[in-house]
Amino acid sequence: AFADSITPVNQDMIRREGESVTLSCSYDTSSSYVYLYWYRQYLNREPEYLLYDGARSNSAYRGTPEDRRFQSTASQSSTDLTITECKPDTVDQPDKHVTEAERASVTLQCKYTATTTATPNLLWYIQRENGIPQYMLRINKYGADQVTEFQERFHSELLSDSVPLTIKNLRVFSDRIGPNEEDKSIARKEGESVTLRCSYDTSSNNVYLYWYRQYPNTEPQYLLWKGARSNGGQDITDQRFQSTTSQTSTELTITGCDSLESVDQNTRVQPAVEGRPVTISCTYETSDPSPYLFWYQQKSNNDKIADYYSFLHNKYFCVLGTGQC
Repeated sequence: AFADSITPVNQDMIRREGESVTLSCSYDTSSSYVYLYWYRQYLNREPEYLLYDGARSNSAYRGTPEDRRFQSTASQSSTDLTITECKPDTVDQPDKHVTEAERASVTLQCKYTATTTATPNLLWYIQRENGIPQYMLRINKYGADQVTEFQERFHSELLSDSVPLTIKNLRVFSDRIGPNEEDKSIARKEGESVTLRCSYDTSSNNVYLYWYRQYPNTEPQYLLWKGARSNGGQDITDQRFQSTTSQTSTELTITGCDSLESVDQNTRVQPAVEGRPVTISCTYETSDPSPYLFWYQQKSNNDKIADYYSFLHNKYFCVLGTGQC
């Protein structure tokens, strides 16, 4: 049976480290067969069982605590919990800063003392720059509980006074993406299709992979995004651009590379008179909904002095840039 009501005698008690402390509760019940349980609860954690003690007709029954520092007595209307050598648990990382080369392995040391429990739970967190601590794993003498995204490269073991964490394949950044070496320079004939490939690495399962194009001296222009791993979404603005993804890579396929792009200057040779304006016309055709048009100036070989002669021999031409290849 459980007590009908139970109330702590002292709400707050303070003791110095190493001293003993006794906590008392009074209870009231109509039952003669009483079991009184003691728990402790850390901040933001679930209650943790310590021991039980029988009272009244059950006074012969008593649970054996895992930690001998906790002892209980019970009477007809109260129960006491005595904690001897009240010392806090401690944890310390002796090496505050560890330096290692990227792609190497590194082991971080962590020392602990657990005086409040015989089954301590040790937890490892990761905190990225300007971020909050992120839980990685918990380990005790019964086993380990680890977040899936950290299982491959992070490993810990529980020793008598330490819980080292080994990180394999050390990385400066957790997330990275880059073009495959063989795809850094690709040439295709007009009208052909082309596929660009990038490899990525991330600890996340909800992955968004974006493709952009960038012309010289301009900002990147968004093309599409495609989800990977547990993310099956996508956003494609131009059907000529299609993307596929895998667990570690993404591809962009461009069909009909430049097959519909053309540019023409209506007047190849335009006479000009010094001091007077001149208009050069250029027509273009493209299937790109957002094309870029570039004008270039090409001077003669002797361009050190911008005299009348060099002005007359400058070449001005326009170029259509759609960035499809």
